[in-house]
Amino acid sequence: MSIFGDVSILLMLSIILIVGVKRIESDKEQILTRLNAFRGWIAIVIIVGHVVADYSSSILTTVLSRTQFILVAFFFFVSSYGLTKSFYKKDHYLSSFLVKKIVYLVTLAFISYLIYCVLDVFVADISGYIPNSVKEFPKTFWISTNWYMWELLIWYVIFYISFRLSDHKKRVVMAWMLSIGAAVCFYALNGEPCWYASVITFPLGISLFMNENRLLKFFKNIRGYICLVILLCVGMMALLFPNTNIIGGMLRNVMCLAVMLVIILIGSKVEIGNPVIRVLNKISAELYLMQFPFLIMTREYDNWLIRMVIVLVCTFLAAGILHILNLNVKRLLERIIEKDE
Repeated sequence: MSIFGDVSILLMLSIILIVGVKRIESDKEQILTRLNAFRGWIAIVIIVGHVVADYSSSILTTVLSRTQFILVAFFFFVSSYGLTKSFYKKDHYLSSFLVKKIVYLVTLAFISYLIYCVLDVFVADISGYIPNSVKEFPKTFWISTNWYMWELLIWYVIFYISFRLSDHKKRVVMAWMLSIGAAVCFYALNGEPCWYASVITFPLGISLFMNENRLLKFFKNIRGYICLVILLCVGMMALLFPNTNIIGGMLRNVMCLAVMLVIILIGSKVEIGNPVIRVLNKISAELYLMQFPFLIMTREYDNWLIRMVIVLVCTFLAAGILHILNLNVKRLLERIIEKDE
């Protein structure tokens, strides 16, 4: 990739994000909407980062490849904030909570896997998604589906335990303790670095909702800005350590903390939104999941631009199909669960 390529990518991503931006201060009720507005754009940045990582070691590609964990962490952060808000806004929110979440994630994973297998039939040996026997199916299914969904499922369990077993004052503390405990387990079990590099963002989302006014007030004054700069500088030191290093893992969490706070401050001051962003937001989860087979199918392409166009277009179309299928299956399963209750 050339400097022209780096500039082109930055320009494309900037235009998608900036067009339609309005400077409007938000209140507490609007924060979640403001945060969710970043979902589709971040999914596209992740896909672009995965494509360009194979072509050069420019500043842009290095930054994108070394900070992917922060982008994924954003989804954990928004999920926990949204869950906490729903708990306090909706009656009996925890009723059948785990059943609904498990059904949703497993269904999404299974439909995604079926699409992977269909692609594997038409494009020979893209990644061996189809198991050789029925006995191999569980292992193949687990390996083929993305780690993000299974870690999100763990966070759902932690959220449920924290809010079911604790009173209002202790929920945040329990969520932090269980999240840190999960991170220690991920590391002790030799889990991939992605499993523990951003664990701080889930309890952070809960903390933000519970202490939103105080946090925003603090980070909008000079002391808050200084603290934020210090956090960013400390977090950047993670780039000096290997992914598997424990100190690097802790520093990556600090970086996630700092970046999430930056996004919160931006979201509290401006409102992003345009037709492209709105469409991408509706299928953000599906975009993230459907990129992988197309990245594998095009891995031998020498031209990064052709590969990026193919991956983005194919991922978008497949994500749309997955979104429609999952939406209909989800509605059907919800009706079944409601009848059982």
